[in-house]
Amino acid sequence: MKRVVFIVEGATEISFVNKKMIPYLYAQTGHAGSIEAITITTNVKKNKKGGIGSFEKFKNEVERVQATGNVIITTLLDFYGLPTSFPNHSDDVQRIKEIEDGMADQIGSSDFIPYLQKHELEALMFSSEEVLHNAVDTKEQEEAVSAIIKAYTNPEDINNSPQTAPSKRLDSILDPYEKTVHGDLIFDDLTMEEILSQCPRFKEWVDKLVERLNLDQNK
Repeated sequence: MKRVVFIVEGATEISFVNKKMIPYLYAQTGHAGSIEAITITTNVKKNKKGGIGSFEKFKNEVERVQATGNVIITTLLDFYGLPTSFPNHSDDVQRIKEIEDGMADQIGSSDFIPYLQKHELEALMFSSEEVLHNAVDTKEQEEAVSAIIKAYTNPEDINNSPQTAPSKRLDSILDPYEKTVHGDLIFDDLTMEEILSQCPRFKEWVDKLVERLNLDQNK
């Protein structure tokens, strides 16, 4: 039975994977191996973790995990702010799959499943109008949340410039948005089912992980 390791950017991603994704994957697959999330080591000597830094640092992290053996590695990284050193890098979000394919080519293992969140992790927080309403204090803030959600087909489409990324919109509403505080509170109230029902690209990745773990389970 292979272990599963999520390589992520920071504390909020670690919390999200631990609280939401890992319980969901265990429930959906009956996977008996360990599943864990780790942040990228950006400075080995100082044991500094978090962020990406460069594709070379990211690749080093993947190779360190691969060296432990018998492991499936996946990622949860934001498209927004991805270093230009990543293969097939583009600022065009429509080419996000090409970047993932480039990452897979560079790593060269069927046990590596790259995933870039369209725009950024905060997009998923817009999966429930009710949950976001509970996170704000005033009627005006509720109306601002509702206006954003109603303006887009799904939460993963919320963004039309770096100044209007999901986190920037949350920052404008919450004044300020604190990722490790507000992010954890919002994700605590969201269910995986709510996120999966609203975020098609995220769902496609999770479905792929479920399929991969079931395949590993039946070997």
